[in-house]
Amino acid sequence: DVPEPALFKKKVPYHVPSTITNMLMLYDVHVPYHNKEAVQLALHYGLDHEVDCIFFGGDFLDMYGVSKYEKERGAWEPEDEICAFLELIGLIRKHFGDIPIILLEGNHETRFTRYLKQNAPAILGMVCNTLQDILLQELTNVTYLDEKRLVKFSHLNIMHGHEFSISGDNPAKMLLRKRMGCCMAGHLHVTDYYDHRTIEGKTIGAWMVAGLLDIDSHWSPQVYNKWQNGFARVTRTDDNEWFRVENKVIERGQIL
Repeated sequence: DVPEPALFKKKVPYHVPSTITNMLMLYDVHVPYHNKEAVQLALHYGLDHEVDCIFFGGDFLDMYGVSKYEKERGAWEPEDEICAFLELIGLIRKHFGDIPIILLEGNHETRFTRYLKQNAPAILGMVCNTLQDILLQELTNVTYLDEKRLVKFSHLNIMHGHEFSISGDNPAKMLLRKRMGCCMAGHLHVTDYYDHRTIEGKTIGAWMVAGLLDIDSHWSPQVYNKWQNGFARVTRTDDNEWFRVENKVIERGQIL
């Protein structure tokens, strides 16, 4: 007989509950290296448009303290980063109430688990040692999705963006050609859009959403990058057949 294959836990797509129809999309906040004004503008926009869910699309934490890079003197420790993020969630709860919050891991959150695997593998099986365990101990009505978990909102496929090798001046076009379906991603900290019609006459599109991090950081000064601040809002019809994307850029304190 053919030998049995190795078994791996498959990542089943997460379907955003049908009760959620108006979702604020926040990508690449990189707490504590976030842009305070940009985050405030995005949250105010969500309040004004009465969103019923807030989605963090990966890299909501930076986890610089457990990264592979040389550390700057005075760099934030993971505990401090987590406390700052919990403070941000507390602000959201104050103004939005107990609406659902979805946290999707990006490549930066996985730094935490990778650090434990490399430096303390013996405690990986213990209770409350993952980032998910730590955050969910403190938070309510929050769904935590691990890295590379596909999220589906109507016919829109949502991901962080590091799952694919995407670059160039039109990353949305590259994303669409790799996945051949309606997609939304962040990761590159830029805003972009591309669409085309299929042979069946259906228009499909891809959106890249800018981040809410400090785009003029010490590790990548603004003169050397093309990063943008921004966010998105997605809505859908009650029958779940149609969705709409508003992809916003923040420039000089204005939402464009």
